[in-house]
This record gives sequence, C-alpha cells and structure tokens, in this order.
Amino acid sequence: MPYEDLFKCVIIGDSGVGKSSLLMQFTEKRFLPMRDPTFGVEFGAAVVSIDGRQIHLQIWDTAGQVPYMSTTTYYRGAAGAFLVYDISRRETFNQLTSWLEDARHHANPNLTIMLIGNKSDLAHQRAVSRDEGEYFARKHELMFLEASASTGHNVEEAFTKTATKIIQKMQEEALAVPNEKMQEGALAAPNEHIRSETDVSANARAVESNCADSSTGMEDIDIELDKMELIAAAAGYHLYNSITRRTANASSPKGSGFMTEVLNGPDDFFREMFRMDKHVFQKLGNTLRHRAMLRDTPGVMIEEQLAIFLNVVGHNERNRVIQERFQHSGETISRHFNNVLKALKSLSREFLQPPSSATPAEILKSNRFHPYFEDCIGVLDGMHIPAHVPAKDQSKFRNRKGFLSQNVLVACTFDLQFIFVYPGWEGSAADSRVLRAVLSDPDQNFPPVPEGKYYIVDLSYDNMIGFVAPYEGVRYHLHEFRGANLLPRNAKELFNHRHSSLYNAIQKSCSVLKERFPILKLAPQYAFHTQRDIVIAACVLHNYIRREERNDWLFNSIENRTLTESPGFDDPPDLQPPFSINEQMAASRRDSIAQAMWNDFMNKWDEW
Repeated sequence: MPYEDLFKCVIIGDSGVGKSSLLMQFTEKRFLPMRDPTFGVEFGAAVVSIDGRQIHLQIWDTAGQVPYMSTTTYYRGAAGAFLVYDISRRETFNQLTSWLEDARHHANPNLTIMLIGNKSDLAHQRAVSRDEGEYFARKHELMFLEASASTGHNVEEAFTKTATKIIQKMQEEALAVPNEKMQEGALAAPNEHIRSETDVSANARAVESNCADSSTGMEDIDIELDKMELIAAAAGYHLYNSITRRTANASSPKGSGFMTEVLNGPDDFFREMFRMDKHVFQKLGNTLRHRAMLRDTPGVMIEEQLAIFLNVVGHNERNRVIQERFQHSGETISRHFNNVLKALKSLSREFLQPPSSATPAEILKSNRFHPYFEDCIGVLDGMHIPAHVPAKDQSKFRNRKGFLSQNVLVACTFDLQFIFVYPGWEGSAADSRVLRAVLSDPDQNFPPVPEGKYYIVDLSYDNMIGFVAPYEGVRYHLHEFRGANLLPRNAKELFNHRHSSLYNAIQKSCSVLKERFPILKLAPQYAFHTQRDIVIAACVLHNYIRREERNDWLFNSIENRTLTESPGFDDPPDLQPPFSINEQMAASRRDSIAQAMWNDFMNKWDEW
C-alpha cells in the first residue's frame, strides 16, 4: 500500500510485559498465549490512516533484558516510542523511570512517547492502579493508555494516537522528521517482519567478519537509518542466537541435568516438582509410550515431555521459565505441552468411569449412612475455575463473586475419584441450568443414573429423581452443628447434617485437584478450548494417582478433614414449575429417608 510518511517507532520496557504481543496484535491482529522471548531485535510494520494520510509505522521491538538497553543504533531516527509495563507486575512499573531516562538520553529529546499499561484483561490481578499510570504519564509528559495484547483492547488506538501526535509535532515544527517516499530499495514492506535466518545469514557473517577485522565498534559506525541498518540488526539477532546455542550445547545440558536431579533426588523434591510419586510418574510414562500416545523424539524423551507438562500445570509456570529449566525453545515447550495434553485427554473415557450401582463401601461401613443412603452412588456439584476470555465474552463469564470463571460440572465417588467432568460453561450460568443442559443432551455422555439410585447435590440444584438435595431453610453446613446447637432438633436437621457429611467428598476432591495443579487457581493465558482441556487432563491425572498410590500425600492430608467451603457458590436453583410429579416423588423419598433416620436416632441413640 502506498504511503506518504514513514516513522520509526521503538517499543521498550521490561522482559515479559508483552511488547512483542502488542506488536503482533497491531500488525497481524492475532495473539499467541505462549511466545518465545525476544532476543536481539524484531521488526514489524503497518500502514495507518491519519486524517486521510497514509502513514507507514516501522516498529522496532527489542528484548527487555539489560544487555539490549542503551543502544544508540536502536533509538537512532525514532520519532515515537511505546513504553510498556504489565499492570499485574509492579516491578515492571517501578522500572519505567530507567527506561524513560535511557530513551531520552539516546533518542531525540522531542521523542513522542506513549505509556502503555498492558494486560488490562488481568484486572483481577492488578498490582498497579490506573491512577498511578496516569500520574506517571502526567509527571513525565507522556501519553497514556491501558491496553490488552490478548484481547486487542486499545492496541490500535495506542499506535494511531502516537502517529497522530508525531504528525502534530511535525506541523508545529517541534520535531523534524523527513518524509521518506516509497521507492525501490526502501524499508521492509508493511506487515512484513525481517525474520528469515536464511536471508540474513550471509549478512551476519559479513558483520561478524568486519567487526573482527576492525578496531571500530558497531556503535561507532555512523550510518543512516536504511535497509543496511535493519539487516545488520537482524544479523546481530541471529548471530546472538547462534552464539548462545553453541554455548549451551558446549556445556552439560541444563534440561537433562534438571531431569536427572529430580529423578535421582529425594522423594519429597520429586513430588514437589512433578506433583506425584516417582513410581506413579514412571508408570504413567510407560503407559503413554506402550500405547503410542506419545513418542520419544531425538531431543526429548517421553518422561521429559510429561515433566514439562506437569511443571506447567503443577506450578503455573510461564513458557519462558520452563524454557530455562529444560533448556528447550519456546516452540518445543509449547509443542510437547499440547501433545501431552491431548494424550491425557484421550485417557478420559478410561479414567472417568461411571460409578458402580452397588452401595459404596464408605456408606456400608457407617451406621450414620447405612441403610439410609444405600442407593447413593456419588456427589455432584459445580466447580468454578478462573478463566481467561476475550473482552467481548467477559460479561458472560463473570460470576456472582465478580471474577471471570468457567463453571465446571463435576461428579465424584466417595473414594474421591471423578466420575464426570463437563468444563466450559460461563461463570454466570447457574449450576442447575448446567445440569439440566447436560441431562437433556445425550452427546454430553453423562452416565445414566441407574433406576432407584441417586447423587447427592447441594442447594444449588433442584431435589428431583436421581438427585437428592438437602432441605431448604434448614441448617445444613457442618459448622452450624457446633457448640450449644450440637444436636439436631428434628428429622430435617438430622438429614441435612448427614447429607452434608457425604457432600464433603466433592469438596475434598476439588480441593486436592486444585492443590495439586495450581494452574486451576489462576486464569492461564491459553485459548479457551485449551483451558477446558486442562481441566479434563487434571481430573484424569487425579484419578490415575488415586488408583496407583493409595497413600498419596495430598489425598492423605485431606482424608480426615472436614471442608466448609463449596467448590461452587451455592447458587439458588432456577425456579421450576411447582409440584411436578418428579418433585413430588423425590420429596416423598427424601422424607421417608429422613423419618427412618430420625426414628432410629431417637430410639437407638446411635452415633449421628
């Protein structure tokens, strides 16, 4: 596309604030949740229309690490700069003054600077208030916007406002920026990045050779901003990559060293890093290998692939941290993460099994529950998992506690194994609505409830055939039966107390799941379908561990605990037509259970 003016702009700020993601969102209108960190310099270009004028923005993006700061070549000829911080990481805001001083020292003193508070979609994790950003901008005479490279919010506006301000300064003759007409041999065409290693390898060798033969440093070479400068910077980037790769390969591989250290280290250290016992990990790796669900690659064995996945979900680590730990590229980490995720999800039919229709052992062995709950086969509830979604969908995913979440329908046995997992519903959806949708859609594969059997559910659900809820308006939670009010006063209170004791199984299951895999406590910046799959994979691993190691430390830690917090929010059930035959039959059965329980309690004074 023809353009009338060309402006060079630079993006500066700490590593990990999202500089490259902002550039990609602006130039390519897309976002990658897991990006490789930038080394050296990358470039982007786009044409914007300002008051009918076509403006070509040539944007330079450099790494945020200290070695890439204070380079005159990077700032030379820049008309604009984007100073970026992460609103969820205060340390990136605290570094703004250093970046600003560096820019004003090396660039034109009249440089137009836009301060961007990136990741505005993470408002629930905010560490820097909007007022602080606005104050910093006013104090240093900067423009200011909060934006999100993930959702695209305010990204284009930040770039177009900066271009508009540059034009305004030109018109006021405050900054002399020469027009550069498009001609043969000009800078890279709009929307193209200088990325090809093949294209710059020869130039890289030439730059390396010239620098070796001359006592003059590259920063002393006074050349104009032209195609050779871009090529030289790109060549430096690839030269840096080749040097660091040679250095890494020459020493002992850090990734292999980490795996060896964990595999041969103390059991507690292994559990902490990989979230399961050694023999469980080894058996799982062998299972995935023998079933050809994963395969060893020349550089990464299946065990290391699994370890990468477990480090991500077990510690909620970012891609760049895993790169450093295992010494693989971001693309390799991402590829193996997704391969393991797919393999574990494919195991869901095997490890998420319908319960037996026989009375569970946990009920049989207790006089408090047997014979009253002999037909109960499990517990069902909604579990809220923080979600990362585009801005246009956020109102639907904002739950009644005010944060973004997906409502996950889960059912479990009294042995704390998951029976059914249905992720992906909006956080605003009521639990009862999700259950009705699942029951009415055969494609969701909810295990049929055997005739005469039922699940325990809380007050978020209707009391109906196959699902027994507690009495509404009667004390229910175990902590309410303490102190002076220790004993139940009637059949309904006794029923609710024992119902709540059984319901505790779903609370324990969800608590262990989130404790083992902290990624479920925060909103990971993956595509939403990946967030759903992570929940399924985590539940598969939960069941696998439960079957393979009955003395697992996390299950043992919760075995004798009584939890009071529901994995859901105890939403009131959606109003349904009253006095349906289904409700009448369900209410009658619940009353008969409560009455039999109360009669025995009064006459035999058994444990309650």
